[in-house]
Amino acid sequence: MPKKQVGSSSTKEILTPEEIEALINAESNGVLGARNKAMFMLMWKTALRRSEVVDLFPADLNWKENKVRVRNGKGQKDDFSVLPNSVKPFIETWMLHREKLGIKKTAPLFCAISKTPGKKIFPQYIFNRLQVLAQKAGITKKVFPHIFRRSAATQLLGKGYDLTEVQAQLRHKSTLATHAYLVIANKEELAKKMADDF
Repeated sequence: MPKKQVGSSSTKEILTPEEIEALINAESNGVLGARNKAMFMLMWKTALRRSEVVDLFPADLNWKENKVRVRNGKGQKDDFSVLPNSVKPFIETWMLHREKLGIKKTAPLFCAISKTPGKKIFPQYIFNRLQVLAQKAGITKKVFPHIFRRSAATQLLGKGYDLTEVQAQLRHKSTLATHAYLVIANKEELAKKMADDF
């Protein structure tokens, strides 16, 4: 059997909200940083997969209805996830940079800014950048794109959203796929309770 890639989504680790914020804050404050912060915030808060986020266009964000259109998700069907307002300031900052760079609105949302401005970024770039940021933030856990999705799911369940609500946000066909995140969320809560009570 082939060896699994280090940092693959096979691990059941998640990041806490504080760790994700540290990861995002480790990004630079320039144009590149503005793009990446917006991208990582969106991946976290909407639970989009890496392949889904690189396929986004500005028109896919609907702030009036708080929806993000997901193109060609699993099953090659378009769908949507809830778009929280907490992402908006990051997107707005990035869009201002895009405008100054002269990037067309028809270009992918998170596009290249050097060499080939306006072109879609490579999915592998996201993985590679996260390794750099994790090291800068002092995060020793394995960090990979899918950890945003897993962390979002467990955090929502921890906040009291029910299984079907989280299923809808993740766009799972069945609650069986979402149930694995419930197990993780329950163990996280158990760890907090037992630390002092047992």
